[in-house]
Amino acid sequence: MFKNINLKELKKNLSFSGKKSTFNADKDIPKKQEKGVTAICKILQKRHYAYLADEVGMGKTYQAIGVVAMLFAEKKNAKVLIIAPNESVQKNWHNEIKNFFDNNINNLNLKIKDEDVRETHPVDIIKEHSIKQNGRKIDIVRLTSFSTIANKVAEEVSGYKRKGEYILSDKLYKGLEIVTALKKKYKPKETKYNYRDAGKIVGTIFRECKHSYDLIIIDEAQNIRNENNATTFLNSWLGLKRFKDDDNVDLKLLKKAPKINSKFLLLSATPAHRSIQSLRDQLLYFEKSDKIPDIDHIDHKYLEKFLIRRLRTYNNKNKYSVRKVLTPDVAENLDVKQKLFLALLQSKLAQIQANNNSIFKIGFLETFESYNASDNKKYTDDETGETKEFENGGSQKDDEKGKAPDKDMLEKIAKSYGNEFNCKTYPPHPKFDYMVKELTPDIENNLFDKTGNNMEKSIVFVRRLATVKELVDKRLNCIYEERIISYWGDKFGIKKAELEDIQKKFQKKYKELYGSNEDKDFDKDDIEKEINKDEEVLNSKFISWIAINKKEKGEEYNCVSLFKKSMMSNKTNSFIFDENYYKTVHNQESDDKYVNRVKKLVNDDFVKEVNQYINADYNRYIYKKGKYYYSDLLILFCYVALLRDNNKKSRSVASNIKRFYLIKDKSSKDAEIIDKEKIVERLLQKSLWNCIYKTAKPGILHSWLENSDEFNKREAVKSWIEKYLKSSEAILVLLYAFLENKGNNDEVCKEIWSELCNSELPLSHAARIRLILDEENANLVCKQVMGKIEIDYKSNDASFMYNQQWVMHATGGNKGNASLIKRFNTPFYPDIIVCTDVLKEGINLHLFCNKVYHYGLAWTPGDLEQRIGRVDRFFSKTHRAILHKKDSKINVVYPYMGKSIDEQQLRKVLSFKMLADPLFDSTGAKEITNDLDFSNMTIEKLANCISSDEEITNDPYSGEIFLEEKND
Repeated sequence: MFKNINLKELKKNLSFSGKKSTFNADKDIPKKQEKGVTAICKILQKRHYAYLADEVGMGKTYQAIGVVAMLFAEKKNAKVLIIAPNESVQKNWHNEIKNFFDNNINNLNLKIKDEDVRETHPVDIIKEHSIKQNGRKIDIVRLTSFSTIANKVAEEVSGYKRKGEYILSDKLYKGLEIVTALKKKYKPKETKYNYRDAGKIVGTIFRECKHSYDLIIIDEAQNIRNENNATTFLNSWLGLKRFKDDDNVDLKLLKKAPKINSKFLLLSATPAHRSIQSLRDQLLYFEKSDKIPDIDHIDHKYLEKFLIRRLRTYNNKNKYSVRKVLTPDVAENLDVKQKLFLALLQSKLAQIQANNNSIFKIGFLETFESYNASDNKKYTDDETGETKEFENGGSQKDDEKGKAPDKDMLEKIAKSYGNEFNCKTYPPHPKFDYMVKELTPDIENNLFDKTGNNMEKSIVFVRRLATVKELVDKRLNCIYEERIISYWGDKFGIKKAELEDIQKKFQKKYKELYGSNEDKDFDKDDIEKEINKDEEVLNSKFISWIAINKKEKGEEYNCVSLFKKSMMSNKTNSFIFDENYYKTVHNQESDDKYVNRVKKLVNDDFVKEVNQYINADYNRYIYKKGKYYYSDLLILFCYVALLRDNNKKSRSVASNIKRFYLIKDKSSKDAEIIDKEKIVERLLQKSLWNCIYKTAKPGILHSWLENSDEFNKREAVKSWIEKYLKSSEAILVLLYAFLENKGNNDEVCKEIWSELCNSELPLSHAARIRLILDEENANLVCKQVMGKIEIDYKSNDASFMYNQQWVMHATGGNKGNASLIKRFNTPFYPDIIVCTDVLKEGINLHLFCNKVYHYGLAWTPGDLEQRIGRVDRFFSKTHRAILHKKDSKINVVYPYMGKSIDEQQLRKVLSFKMLADPLFDSTGAKEITNDLDFSNMTIEKLANCISSDEEITNDPYSGEIFLEEKND
């Protein structure tokens, strides 16, 4: 494999700069990636495994795909297996493979189809993506599927056996009977076999039934460091060396399974996830233990034989110089009562003899996140509406569900404290208070900064579900809500700024404009065409309260809700967002000149042609006799008008409109459905977008208007802005402008542009819109949100933008995490994510965020680095600022409770980090051993301890020894 690969040959076939570069990044990035792929190919030429350990955000995924591309170039029927850690990363691989083959291949004919193929083999029940290309194949599976694979396969195959549809070999089927017996016939204690035996058997079945692979890529390889059900299965399936076969008679069949001759590529930014032993445990899959040095003798010289690791730099600044590491002791400023309570708390906890100490470790002792779990046993997921249970700390007792296992203990201690100090509740939690104090200035800036230059997004990692809900619902969102209420109170001259008074002010103005019969013209079917429930677009607590306050009688809605419905029901208000493309193209003309142009253009022949298009797609434009879908009709009118302009620019825009909005060709029928007067009226209308073109500086919407490859991005950006304005508190700004201008469409659009995109606006909606209209930002956001997937009128789903809450949570099993990640990578809401470790790996959260809070401490240095790596990546907010010669830091914050178990745990994990980092981040000149005593070092010094400048100047494992530059 890779016999003829060298750097020169690779450059002929691959370009890591890309055919369509969207960002002027460091020139060193593609060079490092080219060298990385070449070095990995060289290693795999001589060895059966290689390890790519570049820092987080260096593009390990793209480099691994580059290795795949070179394999495909060499072998026409090559088969590749990619093992991702979870579903989110699995999907990311699928998208990035398509991106790479579209954008980074030079002379190779390796175009792949955009398809997601599921295998139909009866034992092939792993949830996988498959990509095929002329006999070549890439299977993408996820490690999390392997944990219960044995039982799933046993049930699946037994069913096929009974139906006679598929029969395995007798020996392998006998092995499956063991698995079935484990699940259905016997309790685990009544059989000599365990679930790991089952994993080995099923792994062997996969090895016999599935085709072999030329290259196997294991992403986030640190996850295979421990023995568990998933890794035991993986070991047996791929014929690895980590776990020996047992002597059980029934398991001797394992020895007859076919051998695997695959090459392996391991990917991880944190190979020494907990310590050097973590790396050794991974290598045991591929080498016998006597061939791997013990951890005291694993050094630079040994690792450089198979490992490539380069440090990420932004304009020659490495992570040590671009990170601002803070270690605030949140107990430092506690009053005497708080200190006494916390001292009593720890003393009592230390005396407890728990049956399961691990429960207390994860529940309280090692996190010190909150006093107690939620009093509710269940909570409703904001994204999916599903009802879920809170943590139960591993307890199997039904009456303990919903409680952290330390809650009763804490309540007793609090009661004792209350009796002593005449206090009914225990004092405020110091970590909660710290987060509120720390994030409040950012919240103020995010709401009221007129420039957008100081807008900050943050990620807060926690360990307890109770902490998630407390921070999101009871703390941080409340601050946003209070500030917004205060703003509208001042706007209306309400001193106390009570919600009811603000609501009445809007209601009064709305009735002045519409009268008492305010909802008489709304068509239920038309409203439900775009949205089924108000709640789907009214997610902010404040807006929900003010808009969905139903009256006692019937289903009469508040004015804010009615206004929102009117914008979604093809009525007059909806024109705020319906772009008049014809007016956009002629935006330099005076109003009088444009009116004359339209009246001259719309003749009888024009009307006839428009009606022929309507007849070709009648249901799209007409929903009842005499009632029209005006938004779609305006697009059609503009399309026909631009075609008749007979100039290059107009024809280009018309072509893009037809392609994106899927306008059908004319029908032979010419029955008149709409008359000249209505066509002229619509072609004269203005919208928010036309105001942008008329008054704003040329930006991304201007430059993307004519380019056919970018038109779909342009329309997507427009739809994101529209959804943000409709589903955030900005809806009140729109309504205010509408009421102040008495519903006059032209004046309303001017007012909204003035209110929303004016640098003097007190609220920051304008700043967020300006950020997304910046070409550099828009390109990067589109890549993150859309990838390279072409979108059109029918598939342009911007529903992920509806949930515009200020602070949101991400936890395991939450189906809304994917859309949350997309929103966070836009300038819009949320500004803060509070999450468990579900977002610690394989996720990009970097475009507008450079703050990471380790509120709930990770227990391994690898997890710490993975968390930070969500924002410390190429093209991040900090990276872009540095490239533009601006000073920017990534804030990494470890809030901890001083003189507590919390401090002890932080000291422990930072000490582990100090032991592992020098081996991977330096040239090995400095030796740090397990004998060093960190007990006298302060937390701040431990957190900021770095190698010397001399040691971090060069990449420690650059791969230069494999490149053979001179021969190239």
